[in-house]
Amino acid sequence: MQQFHTQLKENKKKLKNDFFYLNFIQKSILKAVDSGWIDQVDNLQQLKASVGNRQNGQRNAIFEYHKVALDAYEIMIYRIKRNIIRNICQSMMTYDDNGDLVIHFP
Repeated sequence: MQQFHTQLKENKKKLKNDFFYLNFIQKSILKAVDSGWIDQVDNLQQLKASVGNRQNGQRNAIFEYHKVALDAYEIMIYRIKRNIIRNICQSMMTYDDNGDLVIHFP
């Protein structure tokens, strides 16, 4: 935690003002959520395709789908939280020619 807080303070020093800092935090969170949901949708589509095979195995397909989808959701939440921290700590911040903040995510 101490290393996280140290990196957070260093990132705040690199930014020109509180507006850019808030913008950086918001984009870091949004990037993590967006990536997580994209992966989740892909996983659910693959699961949907495999549900037919599970039904052939004498299992309740709807129950199986909901069970696996809920487990995948919990994993997604964990990964989003991890990626938020990673984005905040490892992103590179620069400014473009107009002075606008540009963030390069890992």
